[in-house]
Amino acid sequence: MQKKINISFILDTNNINWYLFDLIKWCIDSKNYNVCYILKNKNPDLDTKKKNFLEKILFHFKSKGFFGLLDIFFWKYLNKIEGNFIYKNMPRYHKHFQNYKFQNFDIEMIELNPETFPKQKKKRYIFKYSQEDILKIKQLNQDLIINGSEKILKGEILNSTKLGIVSIHHGDNRKYRGGPGGFWEVYNLEPYSGYIIQVLNEKLDAGNIIYRSNFETKKIFLINQMEIAENGNIGYKKVLNYLFENQRLPEYEVEIQYSDKIHKSPRFWNIIKYLFRLLRSMSHK
Repeated sequence: MQKKINISFILDTNNINWYLFDLIKWCIDSKNYNVCYILKNKNPDLDTKKKNFLEKILFHFKSKGFFGLLDIFFWKYLNKIEGNFIYKNMPRYHKHFQNYKFQNFDIEMIELNPETFPKQKKKRYIFKYSQEDILKIKQLNQDLIINGSEKILKGEILNSTKLGIVSIHHGDNRKYRGGPGGFWEVYNLEPYSGYIIQVLNEKLDAGNIIYRSNFETKKIFLINQMEIAENGNIGYKKVLNYLFENQRLPEYEVEIQYSDKIHKSPRFWNIIKYLFRLLRSMSHK
């Protein structure tokens, strides 16, 4: 008889998106898993005082310069106009715009206090944990942690459970590492987009891969991103079902050599080119 799998989720905020909500609910509703804890990161870099619009503009101008500010503006504008278009015209995607609270579930929360890196940068995107936090997690005796953090997790936390930390990367890591998920595939006219589910190690988007999947790339970036995330939940559930039935994770893929660049958010001229091409293709319908 298979034993239940003890799972915890690591999160950055009280608010969670539909994908995490759906996955947590699915695990709770299943008889095969115990969702034991929410491990909530306390981000020491978060400014407790909300910045107004002008303060945000000045902050980004000082840290990124004029053209960096343009990049941010165009990126937010792109997400806004595509989001509005999708919400008004495609009801099936409404759930993707909803926010949920993990407190909706009766799960014990444990607060973690990671340190953020790199210290020389204003945007610190790496979390490392103290020995106190590591000991705290190890004493929970969890089989697996599912990563819901937007930061890169480093250090001993990666080995703090029996099976490690499982995470999704919204891209086919053979060609697309970094982010944002789903954009560069559309921009580069890739016929297929994909994702991987990995056991995290110290390498960026190059963990031990236990599942991958690909599907036809959509023409609209935000839809492509949503499809990657929704399909990713299907992948997560397949991995978890395999884990319960076999009492182990799927075999790791053979590691591949990656020589391409780590992708970053598009520059404003990339977004202008993408929008012109999208509008032209839609006008020809």
